[in-house]
Amino acid sequence: MLKFIGDGVLAIFPVAGGSPRAACDAALRAVAAARTGMAHLDEARRREGLPSLAFGAALHLGEMLWGNIGAADRLDFTAIGPAVNLVSRLEGLCKPLDKAVLVSARSPPRPQCR
Repeated sequence: MLKFIGDGVLAIFPVAGGSPRAACDAALRAVAAARTGMAHLDEARRREGLPSLAFGAALHLGEMLWGNIGAADRLDFTAIGPAVNLVSRLEGLCKPLDKAVLVSARSPPRPQCR
């Protein structure tokens, strides 16, 4: 799934088969490709005397929901949940921390209700 948000993008890599490895690998490849693309774009901008563009990406593995939200005459396909909120806040830290990519630490297992 891909969601455009102003000048940002939310990309979701679903976990299939119970193991997050393939989703994590796909997310890492996507960030590497985006960084490569930005480097090429910035080089072209430098040749034209233009400043480089800021780039920040954040990665987080967590549970979330996605789907159409809204009224019948105005639906918006979106993603919601704590994981979406956390990755958004992480991305917002890229600029003040002067980092192009931030990755969250592994979360502890969720407590089980008995």
